[in-house]
Amino acid sequence: MVNLKSLRDLADKATQAAKERTEAKEEAKARRDWNLAARNELAAKHVLERLEMRAQRHAQKGLRSCKVMPLRYLKHYKNLTTVRPADLIGVAKLVWDELDKQKLKVRLNDWHDGVGIKSGWDMVLEW
Repeated sequence: MVNLKSLRDLADKATQAAKERTEAKEEAKARRDWNLAARNELAAKHVLERLEMRAQRHAQKGLRSCKVMPLRYLKHYKNLTTVRPADLIGVAKLVWDELDKQKLKVRLNDWHDGVGIKSGWDMVLEW
């Protein structure tokens, strides 16, 4: 004879176990996301701390701009064909937002080697 109570109990235990596994996965993902955000903030702070000295060196040479940071596809921006501030992610977004908040003149500069083999984008500070 089929014992409905034991089947219900078994189903309830399986449901509870699945729920606990899902919660554990979500918690692990939240920890990874938090760790990534913390690393991005630390890296952005490092870029911004070095920027003033780099800009001063460039100004002493008579230059009117300096590279803030090189940008890499999927690490710093998500649109392959053109890069706008809205396309920035991670460290690049944090750096851009901080420089924009300080009302500094920042632009995204595309470059290539002239023969079509290498190309990319840089974040550039101008004065």
